[in-house]
Amino acid sequence: MEMVLEFLRDVLSQPALLIGIMSCIGLIALKRPFHKVMTGTLKPILGYLMLAAGAGDTFCGSSLNYLVDHDFENLTEEQLGEMLTFANAAAALVTTKKGAIKAMPVKEEVLELIQK
Repeated sequence: MEMVLEFLRDVLSQPALLIGIMSCIGLIALKRPFHKVMTGTLKPILGYLMLAAGAGDTFCGSSLNYLVDHDFENLTEEQLGEMLTFANAAAALVTTKKGAIKAMPVKEEVLELIQK
């Protein structure tokens, strides 16, 4: 019994897992289909882990950089797609390197990833 309690304490002390468990319980309570429960559980877990890895800062920074370079008051749907694609690629790249500032990709790296 003590091992079970220790396991539960360890699991519930991890914010990403706790958010995922709460999402899962909520989706089950709402009687959502299985695939919705799975994606609705995994998305918050992965999102939290990405934010913890610095991807959130990179995503926001890349988005703001795009908005500064473009007329953000008249942003088209196509430009919004470009901005989000670029920001997602930059955030993905930052999770592949160690460090904070040194992990931030340069524009050419991001564009190269988008072309692949």
